[in-house]
This record gives sequence, C-alpha cells and structure tokens, in this order.
Amino acid sequence: MITDNFNRKINYLRISVTDKCNLRCLYCMPETGVKLFSHNEILSIEDILFFVKTASEIGVEKIRLTGGEPLIRKNIFHLISQIASLPKIKDISLTTNGVLLKDSAQQLLDSGIKRINISLDTLKRDKFLFITRRDLFDNVIEGISEAVKIGLNPLKINVVAIKNFNHNEVIDFVDFGIQNNLFIRFIEFMPFGNSHDLRFISKRELIDILQSKYSLIEEPSSDLNSPSKNYKISGTENVVGFISPMTEHFCKNCNRLRVTSNGEIKTCLFSDKSYNLSDAIKKHDKDYLINKLTSVIKEKPEKHFLSINDYKFKKCQNEMSKIGG
Repeated sequence: MITDNFNRKINYLRISVTDKCNLRCLYCMPETGVKLFSHNEILSIEDILFFVKTASEIGVEKIRLTGGEPLIRKNIFHLISQIASLPKIKDISLTTNGVLLKDSAQQLLDSGIKRINISLDTLKRDKFLFITRRDLFDNVIEGISEAVKIGLNPLKINVVAIKNFNHNEVIDFVDFGIQNNLFIRFIEFMPFGNSHDLRFISKRELIDILQSKYSLIEEPSSDLNSPSKNYKISGTENVVGFISPMTEHFCKNCNRLRVTSNGEIKTCLFSDKSYNLSDAIKKHDKDYLINKLTSVIKEKPEKHFLSINDYKFKKCQNEMSKIGG
C-alpha cells in the first residue's frame, strides 16, 4: 500500500489510452480538434500493461480506461484482458462516449470489463449534435441498449449538467434510467480551458428540480472514495448520483492518479502540473518506475483550487480530452 502526504491510500489509476476522439464536445475540445500526440509519444499496449502491473505491486487495485475515446484504440480488448488477468487488480472499468459501443459491448464483457460509464449530456438529437458537433445520437442510444441487453451492469450514464442546455432534462434522464435500469449521475460543470461560455448549475439546484416529481432518500456510500453522492428514488429500485466538484469538494477522499496516453501523471484533475514518466515507463525498469511513481504520489496536493465563488474568474488550462476526466 502506498499513501500520499495526507495519508490517502492511492489505489486507483485512470489511464487515457488515446487522445483521439470521434466527437468534439464543446467543453472538451475545439471544433478543429487538438494537436494529437505522435505515434512515438503514445504509450504502447505493452508499456501500459507494464505500468499497470508495476503500479499494482505498490497497491493499485482499481483501473479505469479512458481517452479521448478508448474504443478507438487498436488492440484495446487485448489490453483489457491482460489487465483483467493481473492477480492484484480487483476492478477494471471503462468510460466511453458510446458511439462504438453497440459493436464493442460483447467484446468488452468477454475481455473482462464489468462496469462501463457512458458520457451522454442530452436525450435530444438536436442538442446532441450541438454539444458534440457530430450527428451520432442514434449510435449512442443503440450502444446503451446493447450494453443493457448483454448484462453490462451497473451501467452508469454521466451527464454534465449545464444550465439553459440540459437542466430541463433532469427528470427525463431519471425516467430514462428507471425504464432501462441505468444509474444516472449528474456532474457539476467544471471550467476547463476549452470550455465555452456554458452555464453552471449546482447539485442543490438539480436536486430541487428532481424533487418536483420524485422524493429522494440519501444512501450511505459503499465506497468512501467515490465522488458520487447517491440517492434512492422513492417508489423505485433505482438510484441517482450527483458529483459536485465545485460546491462539495471530495478531495479528502481522493485515491486516484491520472495517466495520459503519452505517459504524463496528473495527481489532480484540476492542477496544471503534471509529471512526465514516459521514459520511466518505456524503460520497463520496475525499480526505476516504482521510485519515480512513489515520488510523484508524494506531490499530490491536498485539494484543488476551484470553488463556486471564483468560478467565473479561474479556469483550469488542462485539455480534458487528453486527461480522460
């Protein structure tokens, strides 16, 4: 087990396997895309597997694969199966935009993925086109249906809440979740460098909207490290979650590191600081990498700097598309 300077057990890695994406979401990247890493910069499948195996030897137990869009990555199913076979890895999951999910769901399940998060910010085709700049709404809905059909459960739908865009779909999303046995999670909008003038709406406001139709009962969390505060929806077996990085910081329980597809480590999603461990990873020298990784973990900050009070004045300059959220 390895801990940071604030006695937090670091046992969770979120790994971006590619910086490429088949959408161009307004809050994630510009319409023209971003400058992609070169082939030589990107970690190979073997590099990623070596890194995960090494990290597991110092206490990492949980892996989430992200992007860009991870289902674009060549040999992604082979990587998943290899990670899933590591004896010290207890959980492997994936975050996707769902565009390629219909044709990938069974392979994901067969490879060892048990849990998937799907990013979907609207249930309206025209709004989907606006926010993603791509007319691929049907692909996502079909992907969700296929994932439900084959038993990828729990299936989480992550909704970035934006005032005057999708805040009037809060009840629609929860109804959609109830009808399809989905775990809907609303995420407070975070002011990243690529974000446009999108409007913030708080967890409290979202709950107020939802309570116009449903009563909510707060549920104790089974995972103290989870950023989601969950509520059971009265009269149903369903749960809705809220992730509120702006109004309710959860930094004191943060147990994660983020790894970009070119081997940079970010100890905090909102920090502009990163640590390039590409050389250490590509050397495949276990002792060298453990030493480097241990020193980076000790640099993890106590908390992030953003708050709702200075929301309009500070923006994190990171590119969300390369970090993986």
